[in-house]
Amino acid sequence: MSIHGLVFIIIGAFVLIISFFREQLIFFRYVGGLFLIYGTFKLVFKLITGANSKKEALQMQSNYQQGLTPQQMQQQAQLRQQQTNKNQQPVYRTQTFKCRCGNDVYPNNRFCSNCGFRFR
Repeated sequence: MSIHGLVFIIIGAFVLIISFFREQLIFFRYVGGLFLIYGTFKLVFKLITGANSKKEALQMQSNYQQGLTPQQMQQQAQLRQQQTNKNQQPVYRTQTFKCRCGNDVYPNNRFCSNCGFRFR
């Protein structure tokens, strides 16, 4: 999860404005200015590349170099999602195993409900 550039600009402007009214808050003037600059660069990067992050921009660049259309890229993403879903086998609540105390425990439990033994 990334923070939008506009949030950095708003926070930076707020800190910068408040610090101008107080003579003791010189350090915060610099911090507010840095927030403004970073937020501006982040918005410009998004406008130029159309990506939210460097990782997303590199992925878009590699797809572009392969000559893929946006529809083909979407189809590939859906295929990747389906493959990862096939690899993850669902855990059913009927599958259990025995703890060292003899209690039945489900595979997604981290602790035994009887003795408190930690599994993971």
